[in-house]
Amino acid sequence: MQNSKQKAKNPIDSAAEFLAAQRSIDDLRLHALLWFNAFEEQVRSILAWRLGCGDRALPGWMHSSQALDLALLGHECLRSKAQKFIEARNSIAHKFHETTYEKKLQEFCHEVLQESWPTEENRKLEILSGAVRRLAVEIACGVNETPPRGDFPFPQGLFELD
Repeated sequence: MQNSKQKAKNPIDSAAEFLAAQRSIDDLRLHALLWFNAFEEQVRSILAWRLGCGDRALPGWMHSSQALDLALLGHECLRSKAQKFIEARNSIAHKFHETTYEKKLQEFCHEVLQESWPTEENRKLEILSGAVRRLAVEIACGVNETPPRGDFPFPQGLFELD
């Protein structure tokens, strides 16, 4: 038994350990959930930037669809692509035991990359990673054309998941 004064060692203490742990996960669903968390952080940062406030000032009850609607106001094409990712994430998070999620991930990735869905698991992870990264850059470039209300946000964690 561990002494109550000793802290449990965090198994992931550095970015390198995080990346190594992330690479060891081979379940497409878990990768999608990790990518979605990073993507959601970016959307909230962009919304805060468009509103001229810090991201901590946004209400905690605001879910990703609401933040997305506001952050991408006037950018319907980007919003549509992001909504497909939200739908895929929801099918994983709320129906983890089912297999319908892969079709939704396939639709999202095709919408963003215009690539066919591979059969190899490693290639699926690459396609998903590429689709989320590309959409993140498209959103950053798209909203950057909007008159700024502060420094442009760019969460550091989004591109560190690979």
